[in-house]
Amino acid sequence: MCACVSATGHALPAAYIFPRVNFKDHMLHGAPNGSKGFANPSGWMNKDLFPQVLEHFISMMNVSLQNPGLLIMDNHDSHVTLNVIDLARQSGLTILTFPPHCSHRMQPLDVSVFGPFKTYYNQRCTEYLLAHREKGITNYEVASISATPFYKAFTIENIQAGFKKAGIYPINRNVFPEDAFVSAEPSDRPLPVQNQNDQEGEVPLPVPEMAPGPSGDAPGTSGDAPGPSGDTPGPSGDAPGPSGDTPGPSGDTPRQSGVTPGPSGVAPGPSGPARATPGPVGVALGSAGASPSTIIVSPEAIKPFSTAQRRTDGKTRAKNSSRSKGSGIITDTPREKKLLHKKAKRHKNPKSKQ
Repeated sequence: MCACVSATGHALPAAYIFPRVNFKDHMLHGAPNGSKGFANPSGWMNKDLFPQVLEHFISMMNVSLQNPGLLIMDNHDSHVTLNVIDLARQSGLTILTFPPHCSHRMQPLDVSVFGPFKTYYNQRCTEYLLAHREKGITNYEVASISATPFYKAFTIENIQAGFKKAGIYPINRNVFPEDAFVSAEPSDRPLPVQNQNDQEGEVPLPVPEMAPGPSGDAPGTSGDAPGPSGDTPGPSGDAPGPSGDTPGPSGDTPRQSGVTPGPSGVAPGPSGPARATPGPVGVALGSAGASPSTIIVSPEAIKPFSTAQRRTDGKTRAKNSSRSKGSGIITDTPREKKLLHKKAKRHKNPKSKQ
């Protein structure tokens, strides 16, 4: 079944596609009013069938060259053909396609209508099988069984909720939070490198920003700030005495006055050799005697997420890849020229793979 709804919450009569070579009128017995039937051996939509389905929907729309309309749909191969473009232009209809693999979040029917419809349809099938134990469900009962679920699922409330949740109407550019795109990051390929000398194509990881200490001083490389006497307390919390040689609570060897530990947090002792002092991870000291402040470190900075690498072997995406189609207005001139070029190339080399 192929359905079409509007942002006002109204649904057009559905189009039924039966897995038959020829369509018979009695297949639509009991179907919702105004429905139209089609036949295809596979039972799926194809390039030859969709122009007829689109013509059925256009006949129900109030669109014309003087009153144009907008149709939003996915960019399946059966939907993007020259016949569809010509039919839409002649009818004053502009067709916009969704980005690839986004219909589950952006298609209003998938968001809030088809789910309830399938639930109601399965319930109706169960009721029918219980009442007709001597026979199963054939193509001649599908239309009548789906009529009640259609009316219950294709309501104004469900349809409007789908458009609102998808951010289409009312328009909401921020309808999808940032975490909704996290699952797509591993498959994102880096952008093409402009510098030809860059052969690796590695994208540098963002450096996490270190929060300033409580006193407002910016932490150094090791996150330690010098105290009032110029001495820097080690991560173990040792504080120098008046002479600068007072051992810390842990009994460490006294340090010389005025010595600042290096970026690695290692403080030299009075005899010269460096001695590491363990300290808490992810903590920066603002100033002597101040309470520590936490540094926000992303897990990606510690162990980068695995991502798809840039293609370096010269290979390109498959010709029928949905990603190569992208989102766009298929009734626009550039898209039509691309289809014309593809058609001319196919006629020029008929032995090539379709």
